[in-house]
Amino acid sequence: MLRFRVNLYARPDSLEAGEPITLRNVKLATLRGRGQQTIFDAYLPVTFEAALAEMQKLPRMDAEPDGYYVFSGGQQGERWQIDGHLFDFSGRLHRVEMSGHCPAGVFAQLLAIFAPEASEEKKSELAFELIREGVVMDKDNFLRWANAD
Repeated sequence: MLRFRVNLYARPDSLEAGEPITLRNVKLATLRGRGQQTIFDAYLPVTFEAALAEMQKLPRMDAEPDGYYVFSGGQQGERWQIDGHLFDFSGRLHRVEMSGHCPAGVFAQLLAIFAPEASEEKKSELAFELIREGVVMDKDNFLRWANAD
C-alpha cells in the first residue's frame, strides 16, 4: 500500500536536482527551484472539467463539482481511500491534492487522469510535493517513499 499526502503538479522547467534526503529510512533524490524558491507555474495537461468527468467514471469515486473527491474501496481484505481536491486557475488544472493510502494500481489510475501522456518515458513531467515534509521529487522517488513503511 502506498501512503501519502502530496500535491501533484506539472513539472516546471525551473526545477533542478536538489539535495538528497532520507525519509521513512529511504534515501531519495529531491527537486528544487533555481534560486531560492520553487515556483509551480506549469499546468497539468488536462482541464478541470475533463479530469472531473474522467474521475466520475471510476467505480467507488465521489467527485464533486467543486473539485473535492473521495475514492475508496477494498482489496484483499484491506480497505483503501484517497481524498483530495482539484485546483484550477483560468480554466486550467494547476494542481491536485491527494491524501490517503491505496494500492499502486489505484494510484496509477488517478495519475492517468491527471497526466494522460505521462508514460514511463515521460515520467519526469510530473512533480510530487510532499506536503508535511516540504520536499519535491519526481515520480520514481515519490513511489519509493510512498511505498516505504
